[in-house]
Amino acid sequence: MVKEFLMTVLHMAKPRAGKVACGIEHIIFLEEISRFELITDHVRKC
Repeated sequence: MVKEFLMTVLHMAKPRAGKVACGIEHIIFLEEISRFELITDHVRKC
């Protein structure tokens, strides 16, 4: 029962896995940009 449920979820999730990975990369990219902006602001203050 549980195995069948997990297999169904995995089967449904496969097409979305790429979208989820893309979303995670986008979030990481935004964090990198904000970190870079914080560093440049800090440099300007110095």
